[in-house]
Amino acid sequence: MYTKQDQEKTPHFIYRTPQGEEIGILYEKPEYLEPKPRELTKEEIDNLIKVLKTRYETGTRETHWQAGVWLWNDQNYKYNNYAPSWFPKYKKLNQNIEMPDYTKLYC
Repeated sequence: MYTKQDQEKTPHFIYRTPQGEEIGILYEKPEYLEPKPRELTKEEIDNLIKVLKTRYETGTRETHWQAGVWLWNDQNYKYNNYAPSWFPKYKKLNQNIEMPDYTKLYC
């Protein structure tokens, strides 16, 4: 899981499968970022949820989920300060946003 600065303003992260596929997933609701190459399998989603709930670094209380939210805001929202005025603005996520129920991705 990682975030990157791209042209998509909807808050999302990228899940890279073991095969190297990159699939965008929204932060605010359990949906894929379009266009999606394919849907994740139940096993891939279960693995994603497990990773998101684990600690980002040993000795911290921050999970990968919380670190991802921070990264989105740091890499994207802060870019609004440097972007030309005509450039569409990135949305800021609430740092305390709850992780959606990503099991709904395989419903």
